[in-house]
Amino acid sequence: MAAVPSPARPVPTAPALQPGLRIDKLLWFLRLAATRSHAQEWACTGHIRLNGRRVERPSAAVRAGDMLVLPLHGGVRVIEVLAIPARRGPAPEAQACYRYVDARAAIPAQDPGPDRAGPDAAAGESPDQGG
Repeated sequence: MAAVPSPARPVPTAPALQPGLRIDKLLWFLRLAATRSHAQEWACTGHIRLNGRRVERPSAAVRAGDMLVLPLHGGVRVIEVLAIPARRGPAPEAQACYRYVDARAAIPAQDPGPDRAGPDAAAGESPDQGG
């Protein structure tokens, strides 16, 4: 007697089954690395963090919603991956796939106190003088 095939059931999509992209390709697609080879070397240095964990392999999978900590010229930048790009497109297309989450963007510029007056301060005037 032949077995009756069971109807196909949909497979639930868990976060681990969401489509991802290798971190080296992602850095290249997002135009954060000039070449794919540079992105591979960058990932191998161990200075990049993916969701708080150190990345030491260029094959580490990155998904939408992941947080990346990247050492860039002039400091460390934190980005959130909003979408996985399908190609290395123009810069506006790449920039639409991530956003900066840096604390320095959220901190407003502070005015210097009277004891730290800059070159705009009037000459000969002291902050403790009245009138």
